[in-house]
Amino acid sequence: MIDKLEKSKCTGCYTCANKCPQKCIKMVEDKEGFFYPEIDKEKCIKCNLCEKVCPVLQKKQSDNDKNPTVIAAWSKNNNIRLDSTSGGIFSELAKEVLNTEGYICGAIYDENWMVKHILTNKIEDLEKIRSSKYIQSRIEDTFLEIKEKLDEGKTVLMCGAPCQVEGLANFLNKDYDNLILCDFICRGVNSPKIFRKYLDSLEKKYKSKIKAIKFKDKTYGWHSFSTRIEFENGKKYIGNRYLDSFMIGYLKYNAFMRPSCYDCQFKGLPRRSDITLADFWGIEKIAPQLDEDKGTSMVLLNSEKGRNLFAKIKENINHYEIEDKDNFLQNKCMYDSVEMTESRKHVLNEMNNLDYDELRKKYFPEPKKLKIFRINISLLLKKIKNRK
Repeated sequence: MIDKLEKSKCTGCYTCANKCPQKCIKMVEDKEGFFYPEIDKEKCIKCNLCEKVCPVLQKKQSDNDKNPTVIAAWSKNNNIRLDSTSGGIFSELAKEVLNTEGYICGAIYDENWMVKHILTNKIEDLEKIRSSKYIQSRIEDTFLEIKEKLDEGKTVLMCGAPCQVEGLANFLNKDYDNLILCDFICRGVNSPKIFRKYLDSLEKKYKSKIKAIKFKDKTYGWHSFSTRIEFENGKKYIGNRYLDSFMIGYLKYNAFMRPSCYDCQFKGLPRRSDITLADFWGIEKIAPQLDEDKGTSMVLLNSEKGRNLFAKIKENINHYEIEDKDNFLQNKCMYDSVEMTESRKHVLNEMNNLDYDELRKKYFPEPKKLKIFRINISLLLKKIKNRK
């Protein structure tokens, strides 16, 4: 049974719960805010299908390219580009699939600003899926829904973290010509529970409920890595990666991530996905003419299916193949997991006893005022330079 998997290695991908024929596996939230499988042993028939599809217990070698095509790209639609995390390439891929009566699968915010995956054929849902969420997503029954549509002959584009993509591939256990798998270079997924505490602290400060959240907001440019939160009373919060407390905890202190993310089993090449997307960090060094501070996507085409779908959107994007692949990868998370820190060892254990501001001051403090001044000046100068 799936309980043979060490808890620290479980990715929370929901594959076992989707596969169980008895529906005796449910995903239960632990004290850190992450979901893990729990088995009703009275219903369990010991078929061991849960073990057979687990992407950690049954990690399979991909037949995809070990040396994928590497492309820098962005949407020609400026609104899509600016509203996207990087260059808007997922949106262009998704539009192509939707225009052929296919389905797309990706992560959205629910009514409580937690994150879950949905499967949809509605173009209006694309805006909800667009952009990174940085919080662990609940797959729920999405794998079952995808299989149903695939068996009906519908094309499905599924985008998820590498562990989720591996989980879906194991769950299906067969190649579908009408399935395109898309993953992203993942740094690690954060606890929904600590994210909710962060949101609660902002709602208290701004005296209003949240009406919109956008990670990687580009109001001050792509490189600022800002978080924008809008409130029902009309107020707005924007904090860049150096000043926003949640991003400080995530990026500087590695304080919020799922235990398995500190030793991720789904790094490197070849990928299980047909297409891998990421911010093309470092493009300003490799090809500065391709960086307008509006977002540039790095696209890895890992399979023939991926190349075929990408070819269909070329008229809607600007794209440049990177020949010097030895220098293309500035994104260290392609190969390496982040380090487990002292902050991580305490934050999620103590968040049930301390409020968010107490946690922040104790374990992921903001920079001192002089440093904040220097950061703001540096970002202002960078923005002026990029506008020239």
